[in-house]
Amino acid sequence: YVTSINVSRLGLVPSPTVGNPNLKPERQREYEFGFDASIIDGRIGTAFTYYNKYTKDLLLDRPFVPSAGYGSILDNVAELSNKGVEFELNTVNFNREKFGWNSKFIYSRNKNKVEKLAVDPFLVGYTNLVIEGQSIGVHYMPAYLRDANGEVVSDSIGPLRDGRTGR
Repeated sequence: YVTSINVSRLGLVPSPTVGNPNLKPERQREYEFGFDASIIDGRIGTAFTYYNKYTKDLLLDRPFVPSAGYGSILDNVAELSNKGVEFELNTVNFNREKFGWNSKFIYSRNKNKVEKLAVDPFLVGYTNLVIEGQSIGVHYMPAYLRDANGEVVSDSIGPLRDGRTGR
């Protein structure tokens, strides 16, 4: 059960997430190094960091069979790599009694990738796909199925979707 508030009254409702008896903890390995330096009595400073993280048994909520009465299940779904850099440059431009001016420039870049997916590809939210070989939650919109001439294929209900998921 989960807590629910309705017109300022506290109550309990069944959880929309089913329990998972096969759940395992995430396991992570991470390497990180960096440095900080400054010159001219701290008026110019810099910092740099590089990190490389690998997660096994990544925990994510994935869709569950709605007919069973649940919307999602927390599951060990993938192995994920995560690499990035952070760079910072600080300057003290003016430092007077009644006026000071400091500047800070920050650059960061993070790149993650689903290295191995233990389940079929699935959507998180409306258009975010979890699929092997892509960043986690990559934007995905299904395309229409097309014939040999490039025309959209339709049936009596309307256009047919192409069932591919980026592979």
